[in-house]
Amino acid sequence: MKTEKKKITKEKERNTKQIKRSIRNAMSLIVFLILLASVLLTIAIYYIFAHFKIIRPNGSGALWIAAIVFLVCNIIGAVVSSVVFSRYTKPLYKAVQAINLLGTGDYSVRLDTKDEKLQIRELMETINKTAEELGSIEKMRNDFVDIVSHEYKTPVASISGFAKRLKNGPLTEEQREYADIIIDESKYLTSMTTNLLLLSRFENTAIIPDKKVYSLDEQLRRSVIRLQNEWQEKDIAVEGDFDKIDFYGNEDIVSHIWDNLIKNAVKCTDRGGSIYCSAKEEDGYAVVIIRDSGCGMSEKTLEHIFDKFYQADSSRNSSGNGLGLSIVKRLVDLCDGTITVQSELQHGTQFTVRLKNSISKESTNK
Repeated sequence: MKTEKKKITKEKERNTKQIKRSIRNAMSLIVFLILLASVLLTIAIYYIFAHFKIIRPNGSGALWIAAIVFLVCNIIGAVVSSVVFSRYTKPLYKAVQAINLLGTGDYSVRLDTKDEKLQIRELMETINKTAEELGSIEKMRNDFVDIVSHEYKTPVASISGFAKRLKNGPLTEEQREYADIIIDESKYLTSMTTNLLLLSRFENTAIIPDKKVYSLDEQLRRSVIRLQNEWQEKDIAVEGDFDKIDFYGNEDIVSHIWDNLIKNAVKCTDRGGSIYCSAKEEDGYAVVIIRDSGCGMSEKTLEHIFDKFYQADSSRNSSGNGLGLSIVKRLVDLCDGTITVQSELQHGTQFTVRLKNSISKESTNK
């Protein structure tokens, strides 16, 4: 098995070297031919001018005319070179774009290889194969997560239920402590599986169904009230400034965005801190700001804030499983919107969400 892998690796390395050599030779040949054509064209024009006695070979102006002709021919050669090289570099530019898309997680990218040269075609076919493999792995991963999350939920709920019943029985103080740990860990697992199922569901959603017109400002108020126990428990002051916004979209999907962002703000804000929420309409977009006075984030954390399972505090001292903001990002993308983050360590964080409001008079009348 190892011998076969080595053979395949050596074969690939040999093919790569051949491609490099053939591309280099092709480019060198083209440059040589263009320069040769420029020189020959200059000589031909010079002799034509001399034949028709437009210039005198021994005249004082002959050298200047020859230099001008040579310069013009080189300019023409440069233009021809640019056109020829663009033919070769265009597929390479497409390949770079495809690789960049693969880097962002878009495995649906495919390159058309039928009209390309042999050397470039092999590169493009390799990119297509890579995209197919990554796409199949991503699908397998999503299916696995979906199945495991479904199977996980029932036993975790049973463990939590039995732990609660045990806690109500005649237990020692130490046993009660163990029961509390089981209940807390069960809640954590339940939260994680719920978020995994949500993420899997929304990642496989391309079109948002069940859109209707509803009050977005009222939806934000309800989200704040829904989490009232959590922010009151930490003695957090919550302020809001909501303009009236009639929004056209899926109420359930958009509600997940606000719930996750406000919950994240509560989690990151210290006792006695504050949270500010606002909503207004700008140029056909509903703009929502959620700002907290919490611990803030470093530049490194900001780079990965929307990555799945990423947590700045890897020790799990704080609640959460690193999926909430991944869900938010996916939902904002589904709603044809944008989300930006501004944060500074020890100075709080601000999330700004802009959702395109495609509300029309017809939809309002309905």
